[in-house]
Amino acid sequence: MFSFSYKNRIAFNYILSTGLLISVVFCAIYTITLYSINKHINDDIKEESSEYLEQIEIDSNNAYLIQVNQWRESDNNRVNVNPVFVQFFDNENKLIDKSPNLKGFQLKLHKHEKDNQFVDSYLNKKPIRQIQIPLFDKGKKIGYLFVAMSLDEATLILTNLRNTLFITFPLILVLLFFIARLIAGRSIKPVTLITETSRTITKDNLKDRIVLPQNKDELYVLSKTINDLLDRIENAVEREKQFTSDASHELRTPLTVLKGTLEVLIRKPRSKAEYEE
Repeated sequence: MFSFSYKNRIAFNYILSTGLLISVVFCAIYTITLYSINKHINDDIKEESSEYLEQIEIDSNNAYLIQVNQWRESDNNRVNVNPVFVQFFDNENKLIDKSPNLKGFQLKLHKHEKDNQFVDSYLNKKPIRQIQIPLFDKGKKIGYLFVAMSLDEATLILTNLRNTLFITFPLILVLLFFIARLIAGRSIKPVTLITETSRTITKDNLKDRIVLPQNKDELYVLSKTINDLLDRIENAVEREKQFTSDASHELRTPLTVLKGTLEVLIRKPRSKAEYEE
């Protein structure tokens, strides 16, 4: 078991409680950032989906989607920091067309329970978030619209934030420990003064008293209580000294008389009757 000084215990308890608070704050920061990023991506996907849905037309046979050149041209003329992946399936879940940035890959079709829901997946081992929107014409499903966005940037931001928080957390705790130790040392300085003053007080020196702090807090009450105790001890010692002095004075007179009588008796030899007398 490590033996911590009172000052270190105060600092340790302080950083323990502060560390819990900081961890809660860091978790809140990470959660809010995660929520904001996800909401931003979801809103972008919804916006892109709405734009593409407005450009969709159905041919007379309801067999596949047409007018794909319009959205492809629109997509090529758009500057996106976060690329958007788009693809169309017909009513038989076969690929009709897809955006050029998908190249040789396709977005995965999930079960119909995932329709109109955001799903995190992978494209060429890269994280993406996609939504599959069923397309209907006169109540009949005639295909799917897929819209996806890369999560690389979001993942990088969250990873950097998480690593920063993990690295910052112990550094903050170490810094707080030394700050708390400094503050605790100043806080218990009156206690140190009480200890030093108490060491100078002996049975031959009962006059010293602890200097009362300016603030009438717990240390003030402690110092005053110790001073009152020292007053009582000093009074008791003084009474003891006075009693000893009085007792020795009272005993000195009869002892002197007895001593004088004995000295007279031993000046010369005497008979038994004289001793008895």
